[in-house]
Amino acid sequence: MRPGKVLFFLFFTIFPAMLWAYGFTLAGFHLVSVGYMPEDSDTPIALTEGSVSARFIPTSWVNIRGGVSFLLPDTADFFKPDADTATPGMLLFDNASINFRLPSSIPAGVTVFTGSLDDPSSDSLLREWLKCSMEEPEFHSLPAALAFSSENVISGTGLEIALVPGNANCVTGMYGYWNSRTGSDAIYTGDARVAATSDLWRANAFAGLSVQPSDTEVTFRGALTAVLSAGSGNELYFSAGLGNSEFGDSRLGRNLYLVFEPRLYWDNADLALSFFSSPVFPGNDLSYVPEDAESNYLGGNLLAGFGNLETLGMRGGISLLGSINPEDPGSVTPFSFSVTPFYTMMVSDFKLTVSSAIKPLLLGDPGTAIVICCSLKAVY
Repeated sequence: MRPGKVLFFLFFTIFPAMLWAYGFTLAGFHLVSVGYMPEDSDTPIALTEGSVSARFIPTSWVNIRGGVSFLLPDTADFFKPDADTATPGMLLFDNASINFRLPSSIPAGVTVFTGSLDDPSSDSLLREWLKCSMEEPEFHSLPAALAFSSENVISGTGLEIALVPGNANCVTGMYGYWNSRTGSDAIYTGDARVAATSDLWRANAFAGLSVQPSDTEVTFRGALTAVLSAGSGNELYFSAGLGNSEFGDSRLGRNLYLVFEPRLYWDNADLALSFFSSPVFPGNDLSYVPEDAESNYLGGNLLAGFGNLETLGMRGGISLLGSINPEDPGSVTPFSFSVTPFYTMMVSDFKLTVSSAIKPLLLGDPGTAIVICCSLKAVY
């Protein structure tokens, strides 16, 4: 094995533990490996993707963060002794940012960033400023439905201003950034966000506009996400959004996505029934580039979980996904039907999840019929 590969491996196994020695803390760690059979091949491969980020807080009003990621298209082949034929890996810069908490009567902060900063449709403002969360549908993180998880990213070089106005249950965020390119390739984007919470609900909404100097068309996007909570602890999740689109686009509906999900909770069991309409987002699927469609997929997902991560340290379950392409409802696609058993356990501050998506209607094509996924993620 080449020395470079040894260093590559040690960096992502030892580096998180070294952070504390230099006054840093781990801000994020996620490692996921997906095993599948590629097209026109009789040998399965495992694709591995990971990211790690660190945080340094020299004073109470300054927060510095930075992160990197890596990708191994063929994990086993990467560690082959023969370096000339082994599949190379990629080490990528992810992000760097510095946040200043302003000393004022109204809680406020300014962040200067480069790289990938945030998902404006997520609950990040709620978690950072109001100390509450709004969990996304769990089936989106399982291998059968990764391609239905929407792509909303704030990435580039720019500035964020966030503050909690007079109402302590509400926080707003303003973002201005460009895609780190110059001239006609530069795309300038502005996003506005608002998040709020009460005893019965939590919500996040955002809207953004992008313009490219060489193009007269302005594109826009936006989303609204809300969770309604009952006194019993049960929840109703709702999310609706529009992907990046041009004004006057005749295919505007192609970029719309919608998720409606009731969630029921018991002591050591839970049940979520999801209904969705969504286009395919190929960039979110690690195992293959999924089949696209001219219209959104319509589908549903039933997820039953048994166990409790907080009290028992483990949880297992099964997810049943079914969907159709309205333009061709009789066709069989990678999303027509799947069964995904999963098992999750807590290992210190890390959540380890093993899952396998089995698609009975595609058993003649092993590359899309069976996908095995192992994920390790830091949880705070």
